[in-house]
Amino acid sequence: MSKLDDHLPEYFYKLIDGHSTHSKQTGKFWISLAIISILTIISSSGTGSTINLPFGIGPVSRVDFFPFALLAISIFIIGFGSSHIQAVRVTKLIHRVIKDNEDDPYIGGIHIQDFFDSVVTPSFNRVAPLGQILQGKYQFFPEAKQIPKYLKVLGYSYYLVLKFITFIVMYAFPFYALKISYSNSILANGDASLLGIPIIILKIFGIIGALVLLQLLIVDVLFVIRVTKRLLGLKD
Repeated sequence: MSKLDDHLPEYFYKLIDGHSTHSKQTGKFWISLAIISILTIISSSGTGSTINLPFGIGPVSRVDFFPFALLAISIFIIGFGSSHIQAVRVTKLIHRVIKDNEDDPYIGGIHIQDFFDSVVTPSFNRVAPLGQILQGKYQFFPEAKQIPKYLKVLGYSYYLVLKFITFIVMYAFPFYALKISYSNSILANGDASLLGIPIIILKIFGIIGALVLLQLLIVDVLFVIRVTKRLLGLKD
């Protein structure tokens, strides 16, 4: 058994594996969500009665496409949101383990936080490494505690810009597609259906999708606030 295994409990590695699993699933949902969102936004610019879809699908009635897009986007948002939030919850559990090892956080000269950051599966909204690399030799502990103020400001400013971009891509973009799918369908007039599904059900799916996006945005904003507090030395 290695020194690493002696120092950290087995469930710490299981939590990392769980986080990676949820991150991969989040990525799959996001790709599907992005594809249907792009198709919806592009299709909204047409004026004909049919929409020619790619991937060999062929022409689809405009009346049928947008209600379907609303349902599909909402379902993918829910799946994406569930996986993403679960990854966030697992991260909080991992940070509990890291906090429990504050008295002896180094393993072979590597801080437990740096170890976790290095082995965890990357995700769309995990942009901190792009800012951390700008900190040069201060990007890892214990050197990170002596980082010059200008490097800290540079890395943090870059991080905020990147997070703002991810907010637009991950939340504003699918919300816009959700809005487009509703406003460009006869659902807006309250007299449409899709495969016999009642109007109210389709509308509820759309509302839930919008609420999930709002929830995800709030969670991410709160995370950025916590990061800011830590960097400023404020109580978390």
